[in-house]
Amino acid sequence: MSKLVKKQEAGGTKEILFKLKEDLYQLLVEESENGFFIVRDGAFEYFNPAVVGMLGIPPDELSKRGWAYILNLVHPEDKERLLNWLQSSEEDFSPRGLKRIRLVIENQRLFEADFSRSQKQEARLIVHIRDITELFEYSQKLQIHRDIFDLIVKEADTPIFITADGVIKYANKAVYNVFGYEPDEVIGTKFINYLAEKDRQKIMELYSCRDDASLFVPKLEFSVINKQGQLIEVEMQIKRLEYMGIFIELAIMIDISERKKNEDKLKRALAAIRGAFGATINVLDKLVEIKDPYTSGHQKRVARISRHIAQEMGLPADKIDGLRLAAELHDIGKVLVPAEILNKAGSLTDYEWAIIKNHAQLGYDLLKDMDLPWPVAEIVYQHHERLDGSGYPRSLYGEEIIPEARILAVADVFEAMISFRPYRPARSVEEALIELEKQHLYDRNVVEVLKKLLKENRLLVYK
Repeated sequence: MSKLVKKQEAGGTKEILFKLKEDLYQLLVEESENGFFIVRDGAFEYFNPAVVGMLGIPPDELSKRGWAYILNLVHPEDKERLLNWLQSSEEDFSPRGLKRIRLVIENQRLFEADFSRSQKQEARLIVHIRDITELFEYSQKLQIHRDIFDLIVKEADTPIFITADGVIKYANKAVYNVFGYEPDEVIGTKFINYLAEKDRQKIMELYSCRDDASLFVPKLEFSVINKQGQLIEVEMQIKRLEYMGIFIELAIMIDISERKKNEDKLKRALAAIRGAFGATINVLDKLVEIKDPYTSGHQKRVARISRHIAQEMGLPADKIDGLRLAAELHDIGKVLVPAEILNKAGSLTDYEWAIIKNHAQLGYDLLKDMDLPWPVAEIVYQHHERLDGSGYPRSLYGEEIIPEARILAVADVFEAMISFRPYRPARSVEEALIELEKQHLYDRNVVEVLKKLLKENRLLVYK
């Protein structure tokens, strides 16, 4: 191959490379979203289309304004740094580049510029400019969030932890106040180290299920050990989060030791009150039995029957408690009825029967002012009402009679019929059920539940 041919090929290669450089320049500079401009002797030698868009000034106008316009846009806090760099010699300033000079545009957008220069100070300045408005706003918001975090989390009075895979990754200052540990002492340690022995297995079993949403428990009560080796009762609320590709637990721990002590005191106080209340009920029950010895044990037996029926019918527990109490007191009004009428063996006169029937009203009057969480007085008031309106003392009809009173009515009549009275012998269970079924005086559902309980031998004591 001749030297001429080789020279021609070399020249062609250079042309191709030059064309590639032009294309690369076109791609990187002319089409860039970031701005590029070159300044020489205070005037723009070049600026790309992005600069025009960023500054919002037509190219001709921008060319007229020159470098002085750009200098006026520099943020006051950055201007001295830029001027010092521009005035420094190559020997005094190294490297020649200057990074992150802020420019504030008239439309209140914020830009950031990087400066570089050629070897001589009076030669070209090459500037790369980018819009950082959204980034700056995001940074400000992030700083606000950090400030809020510092205020709420770091300075909180409640211990707050972040754990991952059983290891404590973060602990706030309150850890020291509650547990005696400095935050740095616990960070990097396993939280199992601080669990009381009695709760350790239970808590770790729950923690092992943390990835299963159906088994995850967000609120727990257990005991931990403080730095002095003392047990502290705590309540922990947990939120499971994903952070930077890993799952973590944000835990807020509250010292409930005092609350637990108060709860124990309250439980003991309530137990004492219940005991005293139960003793009072027994006294009232005995007063009725003394006045009417033939009905000894009647109220307690009625209370048991009523409770069984109510439970089988699915009444709420609080309603059952109220019904049981009302059943134990349903004949309390009889303490105000003369004993000779209550225990009379023969037939009662109309006047005597009217006095007997008044015991529901008297019972209501005795109980109505008691501050109880259940309608005990009203149940007692209604226990002789009947669905067809033939009952007493108010001749209530159908739905006017509350459900607890309907249950009590069936239990009361059933127990009375199978028990001995001075004026008649006891009836059999079968006879009593026939009597309850053949009249439309009683709630049919209640009667059916009573029959079911008897058939399944769940009320054997009454046979």
